[in-house]
Amino acid sequence: MGHKRVKHLSIVMAALALIFYSSAQADTSLLGKNRVSGGLLLETSTKYTAGDQLVTIGGQLVEAGFDFELMPKWTIGGGLALMYDGNAESGIHHSNGGTGLRLFGDTRYEVSRFDNNKVFATGTFSYDHFTFSEVGVGAVLSILEVKVGGLLLHSFSPFAAYGGLEFTGYSDGNYDFGEISYSAKRKNVFNVRIGGAYKLNKKLALNTDFLLIGETTMMFSTEYAL
Repeated sequence: MGHKRVKHLSIVMAALALIFYSSAQADTSLLGKNRVSGGLLLETSTKYTAGDQLVTIGGQLVEAGFDFELMPKWTIGGGLALMYDGNAESGIHHSNGGTGLRLFGDTRYEVSRFDNNKVFATGTFSYDHFTFSEVGVGAVLSILEVKVGGLLLHSFSPFAAYGGLEFTGYSDGNYDFGEISYSAKRKNVFNVRIGGAYKLNKKLALNTDFLLIGETTMMFSTEYAL
């Protein structure tokens, strides 16, 4: 029974995919290893300070990632996301038609396990470069961010659910509007993260992931075990 429980737990863990991030919902398989994953991130509200302006970024990103086992308890990964139909809004302008890319990498380490639960420490970095159009004037956001956090996973096969906190320890970039360039950084550095997964079979799983407070994002994804 013990071996069977561990086997089921490992399958469910492998089913969880795609943190975002953030502005990085980052973004590979969160609790699996040797996986490829892909999904849609709906980034409805992430706020940055740019000079004396508050800029809100939103849009949709299509993401793809991979991860692999570096050590038995340590996994790293990375990937790419493409934005479409994005928007940027501040007190002086509203720009639509946002496009661009996000490069990201992440890591997780299993700190502890008990019963059907596991505790993980997580880390994420991301680089965003998004361009928004407006009649006569364009806006560009380029920003690098690093996040750390912790998650508690509970499995009840074929489902799994998790929750935790994230802290943005580094956020630095530029927001260019026309000929004016502002230093930019994230306004709120704390996020609450919750999510879950459903295992369709030993290879394929469906996942959802939400970030709240510091940003509002929703991720819907799937992943495949290699």
